Amino acid sequence: MKTFALRSVFVLASLSTGACSTMSPQQRVASVEADIAARPACCRDWREAHVRPLPLEATKFQMDEKADVFLQDGAKAYGVPLQLPVFAKTYGIAISSKTQVLQTERMVFSPRVKFMNERFEVTRSFDEKDLRIRGGNPERTVYINPGNANERFMLIHGSSMKGSYTKQMPVQTVTPVYTGYGVMNWTDGADVEVTVHGSPYGEIEVSVDGLQAPAK
Repeated sequence: MKTFALRSVFVLASLSTGACSTMSPQQRVASVEADIAARPACCRDWREAHVRPLPLEATKFQMDEKADVFLQDGAKAYGVPLQLPVFAKTYGIAISSKTQVLQTERMVFSPRVKFMNERFEVTRSFDEKDLRIRGGNPERTVYINPGNANERFMLIHGSSMKGSYTKQMPVQTVTPVYTGYGVMNWTDGADVEVTVHGSPYGEIEVSVDGLQAPAK
């Protein structure tokens, strides 16, 4: 059976490019928050939204100033709406999110996901609170079965910046070991409870398992 997997991967490097690359992580977050606050939310009518077909090949989406802003769950956030194919068989959609670690804080773009029918009425929704940790990454698995055949759209958007949650996550430590031959680094790891805060920006990758893209 195919699955819908949602996970976030932590990296140390900032995702910003261009002029933003000169900003500190804290400045980058503040800049993104200001952009989200200043922009109008999409949309008064969902027919005005930039809805794209669900890509059947792995595709990356930047959740930054070039993305649309949506008002969801009482807060504005970057998001991407995708149109699902007409249901013919069970298939899976994998959504991975690259984010950053700000020194001792974990800033994670934790995508929230909403499924909607053809009238854009929400049929299912998932937030970051019930994510599982697998391989050090928050993950969610959702089955897309015949019972969900009425779902025609999927909205992926950021989580609340004011919220946080605690998860067991692996933390790697490096300890220098001095020997008669020099210095070696001893690497060890352990699962510890960390507080995860939402990051307002990031990069997500969407890929589909179980459906084939048309031959080129």
